[in-house]
This record gives sequence, structure tokens and C-alpha cells, in this order.
Amino acid sequence: MVTPTPLHRNPYIVGPPIEDRALFFGREDVFDYVRSGLATRADNVTLVLYGGRRTGKTSVLRQIQRGRLGTTFAPVYVDMQVMAEVDTHEFFGKIGRAISLALPEAPLQASLDALADRGQNAYSLFETLLMQATQAAGQRTLLLMFDEYEILERLVDGGRLSADIFPYLKSLMEQPRRLAFLFTGSRPLEEMRGQYWDWARTFSPARYKRISFLTDDAARRLIVEPVKSFLTYDEAALAAVLRLGAGHPYFTQGLCSTIVDAALQESQPTVSLAALQEAVTDLVENPLPHMIYLWNEANRAERLVLAGLAAFLTDGDAWLSAAALTAQLEPHHSGLTPDQERTALAALVRQELLERQDDRFRYRIDFLRHWIAEDHSLWQTLAEH
Repeated sequence: MVTPTPLHRNPYIVGPPIEDRALFFGREDVFDYVRSGLATRADNVTLVLYGGRRTGKTSVLRQIQRGRLGTTFAPVYVDMQVMAEVDTHEFFGKIGRAISLALPEAPLQASLDALADRGQNAYSLFETLLMQATQAAGQRTLLLMFDEYEILERLVDGGRLSADIFPYLKSLMEQPRRLAFLFTGSRPLEEMRGQYWDWARTFSPARYKRISFLTDDAARRLIVEPVKSFLTYDEAALAAVLRLGAGHPYFTQGLCSTIVDAALQESQPTVSLAALQEAVTDLVENPLPHMIYLWNEANRAERLVLAGLAAFLTDGDAWLSAAALTAQLEPHHSGLTPDQERTALAALVRQELLERQDDRFRYRIDFLRHWIAEDHSLWQTLAEH
């Protein structure tokens, strides 16, 4: 066995999308879904990947951008986060520049320059650019991948873009040429309300796939393979990491990164349960940004349920019924009604923070139980409200 040395480095990336295929594990079902969906292009199918924050949607798009689907596609990654202050011309201009990066052989510069002219029609100019791009792509399908489609809602809502963008995109999706669309977002379109049903109608022929936790096999590979040249896990520690992170890519990488940092610092070639517990303690004391985000986004009822379960479930494999949770909370005068509790439980299951078995509940990501029990105890949570 090779002992870790300063020459070894921590391979884990916590937060940014995974660019390196060697560090990307699983999601074969997602790539198969995209290939299959694009094969039905004759039916004008648009593909939508949705799921919670930090579940790896952007990493999937980055892998596709780097050729994961093969040579029959010319994938274009469109980062909607850079669109915060754009108008219509800038919106299409940024998409055009992304296309130009993906198709350097395409003669697009004149069209890109024209999109800077506010006196010309942006839709017509972009249509010309798309025609040039699809011609340059030849037999490949130009695949436009929009990351975080909800930003389009905000652009229209804030008056940066006209609502005409929706029927225009729909018309592009329905045109019989080698052009396809893939969108990612944090929620299914059916959850939208008000004017955003226009956006849902745009996607009426779409196919959806949820991006969620990694399979057990992919999570195991994520834990073991990046460090196999200098670090091994004993079986008990490996099983514990799988339960603590539950295959959530962000939390699993956060745990692994902390474990590897300690192993490199101490030149330890094996991860034991004791070493894992030290890593958990470190992360509880220095929480990942997304942990704080999840707590801040939870409403009062959800926080009380999370804190109550963390207090009453001292074993990560144990379950607690809704009735038992109500009974446990009652002496604390939480003010939480049974209906509010059940609504909160259902919401937390939808968010995949909890999992349900019949009428029993537990943390899906057991590491969050450890952190909330320590950092947001039931007593603290009650005092805050």
C-alpha cells in the first residue's frame, strides 16, 4: 500500500461542476435518456433535466459538452447565470458566442457583430446565426443546453426580455432541422404558477427526467476510485460514508474531501471509523455552504421537524412515525399542529432531505442529522421562533 505523501493531492471538487471525466461517476441512465430522447427528434421532443440544487445537473451538461454523447452532436453549453442583466440582443449574443466556441469553424462573426446593433431585429439576426451554425455542424445535431431555465422566468418578470421569447423558443423547437434543446432546472415545470404556465406550455411536448442521488455503485466508486493509489477504506468506514452521504454527490464529495485532507496531513493510508468520525466532527463545526442554504430556505415548520427528528433519532438507521414525532414535540409547546407537521414532512420528503417508509420517516442524508442535532438543536430552534 502506498502511504499518502505531500506529492499526492486531494482530487475532490466540492461545489464547482465536474469537468474531468475521470472524476465523474454514474449517471449512465441520464446519458441514455438524453440519447434516447434526441433519437425521437422527429416528434419534436424537448428534454428537461430537473432536480435539487447541488445534485450534479451542471456536471452532466459539462460532460455532454465534452463529448459524452458521441460525435453525432455539437453540444453548446449556455450558462443562464451570466444572463442576469441582459436585454434581448445581449441574450442572443451570449448564446451566439457559446455556439461560436462550440463550432469554431462556423462563420458567425458577422452575425455576432450584427447582434450588437440595437436598431436591428434580434430575433431575425439570431435566426440567421442559427442557420449558419446548423449548416456548419453538417450531419451533427446542434444541441443547445440551457442551464437553470428558471432564470428565463426572472428575465421576463423583470422586463429584461419580452414574453415573446417563449413562443419564439417553441417555434425553434418545432422546426425540422438538426437543432435540439436540453434544459435543466431545480423544479418540474408543473409546479410553476401564474404567467409561468406560458413557459410550461412551451415545453408541452417535453420529456422530463429527475436528477437525484447517485446509485450505490456510483457512490462507492466516487468514494474509492479517485484515491485508490494512496488511500483505502476499511469496510465499516466505507459503509458509514455511504450512509452519511446517501449518494448525494455534493455531500459525498464534501465528506470525502475532508477525509482525504486529514489522511494527507497525517500520512494515514487507511480510513477507519475513528478517522471518519473526526471528519464528521470537522464538517459539523465547519459546515458546507449548501448545508447553511438548506436550513435558511426551510420554513418554521420544516425546521422544527428537522430539529425534532435530529433530536429523537440518535441512530441513523432508525425511523420515527409522524404520530411519534407529534407526541415527542407536544411537551415542548412548539405550536406545530399535526397538519402543519405532515405538510412539512411531505415537503422535506419531496426535497429528498427525508425519506419515508409507510408512515415512518428518517433523514435521507444522515450527515445532515448529525449537523442539525449539533448546530440547530430542538431547543435552539424553538427559541428562534
